[in-house]
Parts: sequence; C-alpha cells; structure tokens
Amino acid sequence: MKKTKIISIICALSMIFSMFTAVVNADNAKGIDLEASLSDDGTQITIEAFAKGTTGNLSNFMIAFAAPTGVTSPDSVVATDAAGTALTKNVNSEGIVKVSRLDMTGAGFAVPADKKIANIVITMPEGAKLTSDYTITLTGDAAIQELGDEAASKVSKGTMDATTVTVEKWKDPNAKSEKEERPDKQEETGGEVPEPVPVTSTKGIALENTISSDNKTITITAKAVGTTGNLSNFMIALGAVDGITSADQVTAVDADGVALTKNVNGEGVIKVSRLDMTGAGFAVPADKTIAVITLALADPLTEATAITFTGDSAIQELGDEAAAKVSKGTMTATSTVVTPNEADKGKATTVNLKDYMGKDKTTGDDAATVAEAAEDAGKIIYVTVDVTKENDEGDRVPATYGTDYEAEYNGETLTEAEYNNLIHGYTETPISEVIKGLKFNVYNTAKNAQIKTSLNSTTDDTQLVNDQEKTDVKGGGSSEQEPKDKTPVISVKSTATSVTAGDGTVVKVYVDNISNPNTDGSLYVSVNEGALDLVTGTGIKYIDEDLYDEDHDGEMQISSEDKLFEIDWPGSKEDKYIKFVGATKGTVKFTFHYVATGDVTGEPVVAKDVEKSITIKAASSSGGSSSSSKDNTSSGGGAIASGLVDSGSSYLPNLGFDDLGDVTWAQTAINTLAAKKIVSGVGENKFDPNAALTRAAYAQMLVNAIGHSTDSADTYFDDVPTDAWFYHNVAVASQLGIVSGFGDGTFRPNDLITREQMALMTQKAAVVMGKSLIGADNGTFTDDADIADWSRDAVYTLSDAGIINGMGDGTFGPQANATRAQAAVIIYNAFVK
Repeated sequence: MKKTKIISIICALSMIFSMFTAVVNADNAKGIDLEASLSDDGTQITIEAFAKGTTGNLSNFMIAFAAPTGVTSPDSVVATDAAGTALTKNVNSEGIVKVSRLDMTGAGFAVPADKKIANIVITMPEGAKLTSDYTITLTGDAAIQELGDEAASKVSKGTMDATTVTVEKWKDPNAKSEKEERPDKQEETGGEVPEPVPVTSTKGIALENTISSDNKTITITAKAVGTTGNLSNFMIALGAVDGITSADQVTAVDADGVALTKNVNGEGVIKVSRLDMTGAGFAVPADKTIAVITLALADPLTEATAITFTGDSAIQELGDEAAAKVSKGTMTATSTVVTPNEADKGKATTVNLKDYMGKDKTTGDDAATVAEAAEDAGKIIYVTVDVTKENDEGDRVPATYGTDYEAEYNGETLTEAEYNNLIHGYTETPISEVIKGLKFNVYNTAKNAQIKTSLNSTTDDTQLVNDQEKTDVKGGGSSEQEPKDKTPVISVKSTATSVTAGDGTVVKVYVDNISNPNTDGSLYVSVNEGALDLVTGTGIKYIDEDLYDEDHDGEMQISSEDKLFEIDWPGSKEDKYIKFVGATKGTVKFTFHYVATGDVTGEPVVAKDVEKSITIKAASSSGGSSSSSKDNTSSGGGAIASGLVDSGSSYLPNLGFDDLGDVTWAQTAINTLAAKKIVSGVGENKFDPNAALTRAAYAQMLVNAIGHSTDSADTYFDDVPTDAWFYHNVAVASQLGIVSGFGDGTFRPNDLITREQMALMTQKAAVVMGKSLIGADNGTFTDDADIADWSRDAVYTLSDAGIINGMGDGTFGPQANATRAQAAVIIYNAFVK
C-alpha cells in the first residue's frame, strides 16, 4: 500500500511537470500572428501574417479565415510574400479565404527578419465599404510547418492558436457621430471624514494606524488598555476593508515579531488572535502593543476609511472569569481612521476645453458658437469628455479625476460632481460659456494623457460637433514640441542669403521670433570685422520706428568703432531690421545676442548666439543678378539637381551645391533629397546646411518625404493662417498625426525645431508609413537625463534603428536646434536609404 501511494505521487508530480512544460512551450509555440488595417476610404482590408516561433526555413504554411461579407471571388484577393511574389490564393464556396505556400525544392523557404510571410489585400466588391466590424480568425485549416518538423502546427489539431484580429468598420470622417447619451446628474459623494472611536470600557483594545506613501499598505497597531498582568487570550476582529479578500494580504505579529493566528472569512472580516496554552499567560510589553497587523491593499486607498472592531473582538486577562467582549457590551467597538496621503501629482499642464472641442465642418463655426446657436433655439446642450492615460502595460485606461486631472472654472477647482454637472448642463451656466472658460489641470500621473470630447443635444440624433479623437495632452508641463527648459531661442531670417555686388539689391536681416522669453529683454547685434568694407558708404542701417524720431530719419549707421547696438524686445519684426546694399565681394556675418531682463529669480537669462551670413558675389561681366529666397528656412519647392549622378540606388555627392564642404557626412543625403524634390536650396547652388530649421520647414520636409504632399487637409492652429507658405503641409502633418501642436491651440511654426522634437515627428511619420523601426540596442546617451519623457521613446527607437545619431561625444543634445543637414540625413535614413 505504501509503495502504491509513492507511485501515485510520482505520477501526479509527472502530470504537474508535464502541464508546466506545456505552458512554457506555449509561449514559444509555432504559429501565425495577424495584423490588419482598413484603407482610408473603407474599401480595402490589408492583412499581414507573421511566422511565430520559427527559427529556420519553412516547408509550407496555410492561412485560412472567413472572408468579409460580400467577398466571394478570388479576384477580390491579392496575396504576396514579403518580396512581392504572388502566393497561392482561393475563396471557397463557404467564403473561406485560403492563402498558402509550399516548398517544392526540399530546401524550404526563408523567413525574413521581420517574420512577415504574407501580405493579403482584400478589395470589397464594387467599391463597397466595410460597414461593420470584421473579425478575422484563423480557421481549422490554418497551419505552419518548419523544415525538418515531422508534422505541421495546425489549428484543427490544437497545436496552433486560432489567432484573431478585428478591423473596425469604416467611419465617414465628414459624418457626425451618433450622440453620446447625457449622463445623469451626479450627487456629491464622500461627506464628512469619520472620527476614530477611542476605548471607553474598563478593559479593551485601542487601535492606531500608519499608511505607506503609495497608499497601498496599512499598518494597524493594537494596544491593550486597562490590563495590568498577563493575558490569557485576545481576538482582534476588524470589519471588511475594501481590497482585502485573502489572508495572504494580511501579516500579523506580536511586539517581538512572532506570527499570530490570522484569517479573512467569507464576509471579508479580518481576524487576528492569540491564545495562551501554558496556563501562565503571556506578558504585555511596556508600550502595551499586543499585535501589529499589516494590510496589503489591491489598489491605493483614495479616501479616509474607518476600520472598526466587530462583535467577536475580545480581550481576557489571566485570572479573569470572562473576557471583555464587544458583543457583550463589556468592551468598546473602537475604530481607527486611515487617511490616505495626498497623491504627488507633480507639475500640471493647464489646457483649455475650447482647444479640444471640434468645429462644424460645414460652417467652420467653433463649438462655443454652435452651442450658443442651439441654446438660442431652446435645446438642452451638453458636453462629454473622455480623459485617458497610458498604464504601465501601454494600454489606454480612464484617467482618475482628482489624481490625474482636475477641472477649473472661474478660478475655482471643481469637485468631480461639480465638474460633471457643469459640462452636462445641470447648472444655470450655459454650455457655450463652459466651453469658453473651463480649464483642465493635467498632472504627471496621467502618462501620455489624451482628451476626447463631443458636443451633443438632447433633441438631435447626432453630435453637433464631431469627436476630437486622441488629442494628446502631455501631462506635467510637457508637450510634443515644448522644450524642456525655458532658455530663449532666437529665430533669424533675411530677405536674401546671396546678392550680387553693385546691383542695388537691398537686403534686410531681422529677428523673426524669440521663443520662451521669460520677460522682455535686449537684443544685441554685431557684425564681423571688415564688414563695412563690403557695403556702400552709407553703411549698415538699423531701423526702429518706435525708438528713433524723424531727426534720425529712422536710421542709425554702424561705424567701425560702434559695431554693437541694442534693440529692445519684444517688438514687431517689420519695425526692427538691419538693411544694406552690397558693394564688393565678401561675406557679412551678423551675430545676434539676446539677454532677457530676468526670470522669476531676477537673474538674467541669456539665449544662445545666432549667426546669419549674407554672401555678396562678384559682379559678372554681364552685370549679374541677385538671387533671393523668400524664406530661407523653407525646404520645399524645386530641387537643385544640376550634375547629380543617378547610381541606380542613390544620388552621389557632386557640385549641385557648393557649400557642402564641411558636411561631407550629409552630402549624399542632401543631394539625394534634392533630386527627389524633398528639399531645395536657399539660393544659387546653396543649401546652407548648418542653418537652423523651423518647425514648419521640417513638417514640410516630412510630408514631402512620405509622399503625402498632395493630400487635402485643413487645420485650425491659431498661428497657422491659410495664406502662409507652410499652411498646407502643417495641415497634412496634423491630419496624419505627425504633429499635434500645443495645448494653447498654436503650432509655433517659426520656432526653431529641437533635435528631440524632430525625433518625435520622424517617428510619427514612420508610423504613418508603416515603417518597421526595429533595431539593435545602441545603448543610452550620456545626457539621457536631459531627454524629455515625451520624446524618450522616439529618440531611442530611431537611434536603435540607425536613423538618428548622437553628437559624436556620447550625447544626443535633445534641446539643441537641429540643422538643415541633420534633418536631411534623418529623413534620408528613415525614408529613402
């Protein structure tokens, strides 16, 4: 009999180990993963199939799934491998799509690095659109077999998972969505904070508590009251605590750390006890502590909570005839109140509700105007707002009011009930006014926060204004384009970068913008030695209509002894510029130096010096001509492709631009992009590779690079007028999700782009193109701490993929302004190379 038991145990252990092995192997099992997407017009479904768990060549595979409703012909299906070679395909009489490949050589066929084995495009019949969600599930015939395997992994045999992916139905981007139901009026919750109940009986147990900084661990200390000798027993019974369901979440020890008896019953009551078995009782320490109970909550405690004794609680001193007990009224049902720590929300980003409400696409009216018209018509108007954040697993989850974000109206922070009732129209405040005046404070706890809004009426079937979906709100003061610090950045422009001596062309050089000035300040401008010899006898003139009267004729000459002068800032760029006429061949170099009056500490804030060079060319025998550029930060327009050699795979460096000598590392990229009309020069044979780039210019380069320059798009950034040269490309980039702007409704097109901003925009453009950015881990930059959280993933993703490099000294330089050469190399590496 004993031997039989041992054999049974061994068999049972064997089964357990077999089960464990199966689970482990399941993670590495062979199979087929699916990804799917729908075309913008809703007529084509693209399905990508990837080999899972394979390490060598394949001998065959079969991908089988039900076709979408209406698709009955193989002509509707195009199937190719990763190299574009056609695969065997069919749609059978039961509407099952089958795509397969079978090796006929005996050597198998290789799986590419990204594991993609099939690309399947299904076209809906006669241009029909996908009008309902389409779930794609591998059917029983689906299988994959690696070369050398005895049998294929197959769904029907249970040796392969029936992978599932869902394609959401097509939604007309111009159609208004179905309205969201108006939520009920919300009552205030919570109320007064409970008071702890002290011991009032002769003998009893007092409770004290502490809570951890993350509000997830409560420690309760129980102390004997009114006892003078040893105890024979005690029972501490605590009412149910939210989040405590198992004794595994409870630790109970005496004052010396010895474990006590513990339990959590089916009603959630926590019981901790000790019973003397010697007859001599057990001593109570000097501080009267008889038990230390630790509760590990499933979720952080969010409000003050009373933990109270139940009827079973009791204490008995050695020699007493009966225990003092709550149920008998001989012991007080004491309680202790646990108050959670206020969450460290971190720095807040303040955004306005109106900036996250849409516009009527027919009339162009903003949401407040639409709401006001509906209110005038007697309709009940309400707003729904969905604030989400990203959890540690990367999934989007609802943000918590009061912790992740709060609403503010008329300078007062609202309770959750006040906020909900205000936006849902249960107050006397018109919704049109709410839209104009409501603000959100979004905290660091709301990682990658997003706001989705809609404007609805109780009497209309559709929303009055379309949803604004997935609108980024980077918590804690960060936003996609916002620099980490507030150091001023100067943006300098000129009406020409190259002129011919003696042709009379007047050149104006001006500061277009100084971003992030903490206060007003002074702008100093100097010119290089010998510059006066290159211009006319009247000198370089400085004009400021605000500061100089008619006696000066609005001009001030710079003499050789006085090359440094000051311009107060802020001011209009039209009023503050330098002008000159070229006399002889050479280069005039202007250095702009800005000093803000002071930051909040009163200390002066100094911007990085910016140089602007203007080349004066020698007059030709035919008299020459001037060459100017309307905006030298622009990257679009006609390409300079003179003399470029097409090698079949790239455009080789040559004499197309004659100012690339000190950026040899960028020559191939610049010339290739110019030949492809992705970038252009700034004048005759000039690219100006070391010039800083504006945000609008880089947006244009990206849109050109990914082939979306002819898309139709609109944008409502406050500082992107429809007649601006960059309007179309910024609108397209915004529509594609490559840029999202700032929370104040601006895009800041003329700000100089930083390297980390450029990285984020490039990564988003790669996502639009469906480009794989998988690469080897290239390590961490030495200035990693300076890389903003909102750009970190993009910086390291592009670095690992070999698209972006550091500064050569181990740093990345996230806040440094990107140059035109750097931008060209990144776009070349990402989309052309």
